[in-house]
Amino acid sequence: MSNQKQHYHHGDLYKSLLDAATKLLREGGVEALSMRKLADRVGVSRMAPYHHFKDKNDLLCAIAEQGFRLQEGCLSECEVLPTAAALKTYVLTYIRFSQEHAETYDLMFGRDIWKTGVPTESLKQVSKVTFKRWLDWIERLQRERVLSADDSA
Repeated sequence: MSNQKQHYHHGDLYKSLLDAATKLLREGGVEALSMRKLADRVGVSRMAPYHHFKDKNDLLCAIAEQGFRLQEGCLSECEVLPTAAALKTYVLTYIRFSQEHAETYDLMFGRDIWKTGVPTESLKQVSKVTFKRWLDWIERLQRERVLSADDSA
């Protein structure tokens, strides 16, 4: 499928671009992702991605944001489980996410955006909200004695 072109007809172009960019990232890494290749993959004009992302860094930040939202969704699903089961489920889900979405995970926690790039304000915000939510949950697990209060988050 890496050489197949999707033809965009209607719907949510932003989501189509993000999905295709994530696939390109998975196939060849950050270096292989370009706005031109993205446009070709989705089947839109070479300028169409620029209506949603000002540049490649902006696109990478949007992919990282999507990853944080996925992680927050996993946390939401786990929080309703009994606490000991929730922690185990979340840890396993987190590890699986980091393995199955290694490129997105790398964007979320290092590499091009945080170390050498410029994170967008929306990425900074979603990452802070997700981290705060994680810390609040860890504190709750400590209060419920699922985790020791001596354990750091």
